[in-house]
Amino acid sequence: TLKNVQSVEVVRRVEKDIADKVSDFISEDKDYAAIITVTEDPKRYYPNGNTLSTVLGLVGSDNQGLEGLEYLYDDYLTGTAGKLVATKTSIGTSMPFSYERQVDPKDGCTVELTVDLKMQAMLESEINNARVEHNVQNRIAGVIMDVNTGEILAMTSKPDFDPNENYVINDELTLEALAAEFEVGSTEYYKAYNEKFAEYKKNKCLEAYEPGSTFKILTTAMTLEQGVAKPNDPFYCAGYLQVANRKIHCYRTIGHGHLTLAEGLQQSCNPVMMTVSARIGQEKFYNYFREFGYLSKTGIDLPGEGETTFWDKDKFGVVDLAVASFGQNFRVSMIHHLTALSAVANNGNLMTPTLE
Repeated sequence: TLKNVQSVEVVRRVEKDIADKVSDFISEDKDYAAIITVTEDPKRYYPNGNTLSTVLGLVGSDNQGLEGLEYLYDDYLTGTAGKLVATKTSIGTSMPFSYERQVDPKDGCTVELTVDLKMQAMLESEINNARVEHNVQNRIAGVIMDVNTGEILAMTSKPDFDPNENYVINDELTLEALAAEFEVGSTEYYKAYNEKFAEYKKNKCLEAYEPGSTFKILTTAMTLEQGVAKPNDPFYCAGYLQVANRKIHCYRTIGHGHLTLAEGLQQSCNPVMMTVSARIGQEKFYNYFREFGYLSKTGIDLPGEGETTFWDKDKFGVVDLAVASFGQNFRVSMIHHLTALSAVANNGNLMTPTLE
C-alpha cells in the first residue's frame, strides 16, 4: 500500500493501441475514471534503427539529448510538450464534474543533415564486412567527406546501437563474445555488457588515434611545396635510417632499395619520409602541422571532439621529426586527419567539417 502520494506512474510510453484500450476501459466504467488517467507523452522514434546512431546519439527517459546531435541541438529539437488541463480533487482524483482542455504540443526545429543515406548504407555495409573479414577486436569506423566543402556524407562507428532501444546491445558478435566469456545473467556478464554499451555510444571518428602511414601523404605535400624533393628524385632504402643515435626501421626490414619519392609514397617507405622531413626541418614541419589544423578544433558540429597529442614546439627534436614523418608517436582524431587530407586534395583549402 502506498501512502502520502497523489499519483503513481504505472508505465510510460506504451504504444497507442494499448493506450486506446485503457481509455476505452475507463470510459466503460466511470469508477475507474476517477483513479486511472491516460496522458500523452512524446517519444522519439528512429525509423532507421542503428543507421547513423553514433552521430545522432540518443535521448533519456524525459527525451533530453544525451549523446551526439541529440545532445548538441537539444534546445532546438525539444519543442514544447503538450498537456491536458483537468479538474482534480486535492488527492489527485477526478471530480464529479469534468473539465478538460487539451493543449497541443509544438514541434521543435528540424535539423537537415548533409548525410547521404545511400552512401551511409554503403559505408556501414563495408565497415561491417571489414570487421568480420579482418576479425577486428576493437571498434571500426569510417567517414566519407566532400573534400571541397567539408560536408560529411557518411559517418559510422561499429558496433553501435539502436537508439529506439536504449541500453540494448543488438550486435550478434558482441553478444556471442560476452556469452563465451561470462555466464549469461551473472553480475560479471551485466557489468561487461554495460561497459560495452557505454563504449558503443561513442563516435569513434572523434576519438584520437595514431594516424600511422596515412600521414605520409601530408609529409609528401610539405616536401613538394617546400621544393626539397621532386616526385622523380632518387632515394635509397636499406631497411632503416640512422637518425642521431637511433636506428629507425622501415616496415620492410630488408629495404626497398632504389626508389623515387613517388614510389616511396606508393610503397609506404619510412626512410624516404624521414629523409625528406629532415630536409624540411623541425620548425617548418611543426608549422605545417599547425597550418593543417591539427593543433586546434576542427569546429565540426558534434560534441566530444578528441584533442591532438603532439610534441611542444621547443621539445620537437630530430628523432621526433623522423617518427612523426610517418605518423607515429602522436595522436589525432579521424575527423581531424580527414580534414587535413582533404586540404591536400582540394588545392590547400582547409575546410570546416560539417553535418548540416
